[in-house]
Amino acid sequence: MASFDNILAILAILSNALFALRQYFYNTIPSTLFKQSPRTIDMAQQIDNQAPPQSTESNLHGPSVKDVVEVKQILFEKFHLPIELVEVVIDFAEYWPLTTSVTTNDPDRPIHVRSGAEFENRFLVRTFPLGYVPNGDSPTTLTDPGTPFQGHITLDKAVKSCVAPKPWPPSRDVQDDATEELLEQWTAASMPRGTPCRKIVFTLKSHDQGWGGSTADKGTYRGSYSWFDVGLERISASRTEPPERTEESAPLPESQEEAKASTPVIYSLRTILPRTVPKVPSSEDYQFEHALMPQQNYLQKNRTAERETYEHVVTWSCDDNILPESLDGDELEKQGRGRDTATGQFVRDLKVGDVVTVWAKARFPGWVNVVEQVKVDVYWAV
Repeated sequence: MASFDNILAILAILSNALFALRQYFYNTIPSTLFKQSPRTIDMAQQIDNQAPPQSTESNLHGPSVKDVVEVKQILFEKFHLPIELVEVVIDFAEYWPLTTSVTTNDPDRPIHVRSGAEFENRFLVRTFPLGYVPNGDSPTTLTDPGTPFQGHITLDKAVKSCVAPKPWPPSRDVQDDATEELLEQWTAASMPRGTPCRKIVFTLKSHDQGWGGSTADKGTYRGSYSWFDVGLERISASRTEPPERTEESAPLPESQEEAKASTPVIYSLRTILPRTVPKVPSSEDYQFEHALMPQQNYLQKNRTAERETYEHVVTWSCDDNILPESLDGDELEKQGRGRDTATGQFVRDLKVGDVVTVWAKARFPGWVNVVEQVKVDVYWAV
């Protein structure tokens, strides 16, 4: 059995090697320095056929599913690393595909979210469903997966990135007879491994009204009443019933696949967070439940009484493990983050088909959340 010192030495060597490989991946792999084996080429071609490439913009800062598969094949076949170590290397390097969603407003004309019942909770942006791989020809549009998923309500219309959601009454049935098949198709294309989502990076460019509050709080996150929250939506897909046919007009019997291809699909999004509640008890009118004050899971506050735009980059990782009431939780609060946002639970709980949303908030007279841009990058492991 290896001694403890030997194990530490091995871990140190592996750590240095992983760091070097991390830099190497982004600079040279896939590379012509490696001659791909027929098996590697076949595998890459198979993945290429299953999953359209990411957009050119995405490729500037992240690999496609095909890229990751090629690298794993190289490490396995050329370096003879066991698959378990290959996956450790990939995860250490954070060599993961991603999708990017950005608010559509002109940054020179920021969104102003003001206090007041009708204006103080503003939906900003939603991500692509986890597991959906953007089409290289239309990277900012959600395209139907193809036969048998030609949508009656197109996927792009149902999951429009900046269209505010509507409350989904709890009593309303969820039509999802085609959801499982849709998610299986996305899973085959995105090839998620283990916990599908590995991290979410929120980039927020914003500021408040530039005045107000206690003088001692100016420039800090204390006493700030403009902030951002994270929401969650879930996609459903359902085939509509075809119109009844008379005996005279009925066609010859068709196969199950042909029937699926000829039956349109309706896509819909159901909001999980924020919760949907009745406007008044026993009412049939529903609304989203937004707390008056920032809760422990708020994404990010603005600096208090600061008119200059500040960029906050907040990363939620599946490996996060900070207890809300710990000293590290205190540090999160000093950074303007919610104490409950670094447990990793939200990221670990995400499933294929889940959609992440961002909301802007402002409370009390005079407070404004001035939003120039919000960007959300969602990474998953292959």
